[in-house]
Amino acid sequence: MAFLMGIAGRQAAFIVREHQNLPWQALGALERVGQLEAGDVWEQAIKIQQGEDTLTLRRTVLRLARPTRYGDDEITYPPFRPGPPL
Repeated sequence: MAFLMGIAGRQAAFIVREHQNLPWQALGALERVGQLEAGDVWEQAIKIQQGEDTLTLRRTVLRLARPTRYGDDEITYPPFRPGPPL
């Protein structure tokens, strides 16, 4: 998580695939924000914390119209974006 804090501290953006080793806390409900050919796009405001440092992020979920060859029906990652979530 220190790596992500360092990126955000340099005002850079990042995309990280959601993983159980990246604990986060929901700040709001998951909301549908659009649709792509691949499926529906949902967003949620979240935060991650390391010690005293907190990052507010946008968690994005793509709920797939058709499952992947591995049976996954959604793809999730939390990209950084300054300001309020869309």
